[in-house]
Amino acid sequence: MATHPPGTSAPDATGGASGFTRIRLGRSLGSISDPTVVLLYSVTLLLVGFGLIMVLSSSSITSYVDGEGFFGRFWRQTQFALFGIPLMLFAARMPLRFWKQWAWPLFALGLALQALVFTPLGIDDFGNRNWIELGSIRGQPSELLKLALIVWIGAVLLKKEPCCGRCGTS
Repeated sequence: MATHPPGTSAPDATGGASGFTRIRLGRSLGSISDPTVVLLYSVTLLLVGFGLIMVLSSSSITSYVDGEGFFGRFWRQTQFALFGIPLMLFAARMPLRFWKQWAWPLFALGLALQALVFTPLGIDDFGNRNWIELGSIRGQPSELLKLALIVWIGAVLLKKEPCCGRCGTS
């Protein structure tokens, strides 16, 4: 039986190339055989699932009263989760130098967006002014600031820590 190199077309029944190539996504997502990576992904997915159950539990009646059905807010949060999980996997695969390079700009952007709540773009919701609205887009800039702060603190601590030589940074 003849073998063919990975990523090339396998011969079809007539002996010619079938025109299809095999795409291996496992390599692009990195090795998940590392127990730490498996644990982190498992705990993250468990917490996302638990959070979705809590959203369903706490908002089913409110969703029904608002005319969205019992699962209205749950499905919206599920869509956000289904969008966010691939983003998480993509962000986890970014090299360390990328996060070091973007730590300060992300932190500055987070602070600038947070400052917008004190401008006319800020929205007062139930006595709490922590939302901004740009046209039809509405959001809490504090959520971006949390993420930016985590990346920034990580970059600052990495710079302070002497390098072991294994991570490829100085």
